Amino acid sequence: MVAIRAREANEPRILITDPIAQEGIDLLRYELPDAEIDVRLDLSPEHLMALIGDYTVLIVRSQTCVTEELLSKASNLQIIGRAGSGLDNIDLNAAIQHGVLVVHAPRGIVFAVSEHTIALLLSLARHIPAATSLMKAGRWDKHRFLGVELHDKVLGIIGLGRVGTEVAQKAQAFGMRVIASDPFVSARKAQQIGVTLRSKDEVLQHADFVTLHAALTEEKEKTRQKLLGTRELSLLKPGAYLVNCAWS
Repeated sequence: MVAIRAREANEPRILITDPIAQEGIDLLRYELPDAEIDVRLDLSPEHLMALIGDYTVLIVRSQTCVTEELLSKASNLQIIGRAGSGLDNIDLNAAIQHGVLVVHAPRGIVFAVSEHTIALLLSLARHIPAATSLMKAGRWDKHRFLGVELHDKVLGIIGLGRVGTEVAQKAQAFGMRVIASDPFVSARKAQQIGVTLRSKDEVLQHADFVTLHAALTEEKEKTRQKLLGTRELSLLKPGAYLVNCAWS
């Protein structure tokens, strides 16, 4: 009986509070056959605080906020897993103070977001949303929706991290010339992926298409500093297209 209790005490209890792919849940059950895995979506903060003390692992996406107050109730919590790249909904300082390890999946959505970005670029270039609406209304005027080619156009990327890099490589497959602004990326690194680094203002002035992939930093959130404001938008070329696929 003592051995059984000891084994049960060491078995992880995992709470999933935000929707994640079923493949991920199946993988957890395969890799951790002895774990107890509960999927409890749409919990109120009060309900979550009442439950969290029973779990050793918490898995979230962006909906659940992991606050200092919640962590103070999580007496057995050892790991917080963020199914995605952002950590802005988790109080990292509080997690450190409570000895809770925080892990995330920075490449988890890279391909999906980069492909979605290209889909939006094509939709804008070819006026697909407007053309679809007209077709549904039973009308068609192809001369209004000729659009433009991506080939030989300049794509400006603001934020050349994982997603921005994937977008650059996909855009080059369309024959686009890519320039980018990112203070944390070296000119050599950009050159390795065929991208020319410019200042943010220069990117806005020269790009035919601009796509955003910059994260919301703690400093910008505190100061409410805008990545693009009235001044920056006024720098765009007439007829330029802007896509915002930043995760925050």
